[in-house]
Amino acid sequence: MAAHRWCSQIIRAGVIPVVFLYHLCSNASLGPVCDGASRSVDCENAQTLGELINCIRTYIPKLDTDIYIEPDPLVFGSWIQVIGQMLSGECSEIQIPPEFEAFYEILSFTDSENGRTYCVLMETGDVNGDNLVDYGWGTYIVNPDYDYDLIIQVPHPWDDLDTEQEGIQVFRETGARVFAMAGTSRGASTLFSGCQPEYRLSDVCHNLDIIFQVSFMQIMDFYQNTGSDYVVIQFHGMSDLICPDVDVFMTHGVATPPILTDPVYNLKLSMEARHPDWTIRVPGESPPCDVFGSKNIQARTCNGVPHELACSTYASSYTGRFIHIEQKAMMREPEDWIEAILEWMSLQPPTATPTGTPTMTPTVGSTQTATNTPVLPTGTPIPPTNTPEDTPKPPTNTPAEPSSTPAQTPTESPTADYQATGVTIVMPSDMYHRGDLCYCRVTVCNRTGSVISDHPLFVILDIYGSFFFAPSFSDYDNYLTDFFEFPEGETVVEVIPAFTWPEGSGTASGILWYAAMTDPAITRLFGEMDTWEFGWSE
Repeated sequence: MAAHRWCSQIIRAGVIPVVFLYHLCSNASLGPVCDGASRSVDCENAQTLGELINCIRTYIPKLDTDIYIEPDPLVFGSWIQVIGQMLSGECSEIQIPPEFEAFYEILSFTDSENGRTYCVLMETGDVNGDNLVDYGWGTYIVNPDYDYDLIIQVPHPWDDLDTEQEGIQVFRETGARVFAMAGTSRGASTLFSGCQPEYRLSDVCHNLDIIFQVSFMQIMDFYQNTGSDYVVIQFHGMSDLICPDVDVFMTHGVATPPILTDPVYNLKLSMEARHPDWTIRVPGESPPCDVFGSKNIQARTCNGVPHELACSTYASSYTGRFIHIEQKAMMREPEDWIEAILEWMSLQPPTATPTGTPTMTPTVGSTQTATNTPVLPTGTPIPPTNTPEDTPKPPTNTPAEPSSTPAQTPTESPTADYQATGVTIVMPSDMYHRGDLCYCRVTVCNRTGSVISDHPLFVILDIYGSFFFAPSFSDYDNYLTDFFEFPEGETVVEVIPAFTWPEGSGTASGILWYAAMTDPAITRLFGEMDTWEFGWSE
């Protein structure tokens, strides 16, 4: 190990050029310093991406090995050129620049299981043959035949156990475009960061001028230049001592509670529908968790903080493009995530546009009829399964349907801008089939400048003229007990929890939701109301 540290120290000190050192190491006169210089990372037996990443991980410098070489900024220009070429679909024709050709390799890798070919940029240099790479700059894979503009990042492949396999399998099975994995343990370097001094120099989430971050900046620039959108999922692991009552905690890299239409919230719903026994939370929910990722450099820059300010500046808002996921050890199986992410991406790729636009002026007692008596799927909190013999009538002081169409059409978008005081109904679609994700939420927007108190929120389900009032879905109810006050900003009210639409539900259309606040006396509407029409079929 002494020889390895000697090489690392002279490279870090800039005593001789990087490439020159590797050429010197072919000279036997250097003796033990360069013993094994011809050796390199050997992953030739890997047949799948999972096997390749497992092999690469074994060569990662571990905690306190002091094996990490901080890159010379002069390398960055050549490096981002290679990343840009990979994103543009090139691979075998790319020439590795001389600044890192001695210890990096680019190759076309065909996965024997799915038959797809990927472009892989991986570190192969191991000067002293200690079975650890020399620089720790990471692995970068691009799928030229990608299905989604999804970027998977694994920043702590040694420390956050199993996230490397979770990440690469999610990348492979979802048809994501980019996979990035750090090249060392977060604590491999014994030096501390000049960016965020409480972290080590080798922690890619808390250092600025490092290859992992430079690569991400190039990816963001690439998307900006092409006018395309993207979303990033960064997988982390948390111990049982952190947020002990939470299994999975998702954020946009900020402490701000997301609104219902944000990508992180929709991914949460997709996961909850498949894992109802997991405690999955986002900021603002209980039980609380505080691992927001708000000091994460990738999160900050993705959320609009200028690169040069990212060490010390928190993001003041979020773009919705970055998703930071902390998870307990038992929640890191890739199979637990793949289907949920695929559904999430297919429903809102990645801008969360709904599959249907709500009808704003529905007709009560629609003339459309169902082929079977409408039966709401099992597992939802709505008790009626058939139209009641005696149709419950709304009380006389129930807010009436407005005579004019509301001014704005609600759309499910992560960039939804709630400008006016009122309510918005959100569902993932307006037509459901077996296996579809379904839920109903109402976002209450308060733009009055003060707390709204003692204003009942009514959410009413209309099944062919029969009215069911949430939350009890009885003949009359409202949310005043649960939500006596609505603070400034947005408040999300869960009307129906997320579930997967079952088979055998028959066919129905023209089913309606109404949502509105009223004044305390329930004599007039307060703010804007909303409606949503939906249905289902076999």
